[in-house]
Amino acid sequence: MKRVLLILILLLTLSVTPLPVQAENVGSWLTCTVDNASTTSDPLDLGDNFEFINLCVPTITTGTITIYVCDDIGGTFRQLGSSGVGISSTSGLFYTTIQTTHYRFIKIVCGATQVSGAVTFKVRGYN
Repeated sequence: MKRVLLILILLLTLSVTPLPVQAENVGSWLTCTVDNASTTSDPLDLGDNFEFINLCVPTITTGTITIYVCDDIGGTFRQLGSSGVGISSTSGLFYTTIQTTHYRFIKIVCGATQVSGAVTFKVRGYN
């Protein structure tokens, strides 16, 4: 009888214990291209105000990558902190994470003109 009572108490305890909820919001992978003979991508709509972005960096012409952000796709884009990342032309095809502090629209700006063709970055936001 004691075992049955103990099992019932255990089952009742488990049934009222909330299960952990995963509150993660992950956007889709998008592409952002810096054209040949250019330094700046077109504005990219991440689809939501994300706190972080994952960035897949291709091989680029020597320079830095800087993220610019804005609340509105037609607004003035401003540099996101000191987001410059030094990358040599032989680097590339690696992932990094950048905190955007909840911006929806971004531009990618390369510190040097892309002379070996357009470069395409993969980007997705998440919270």
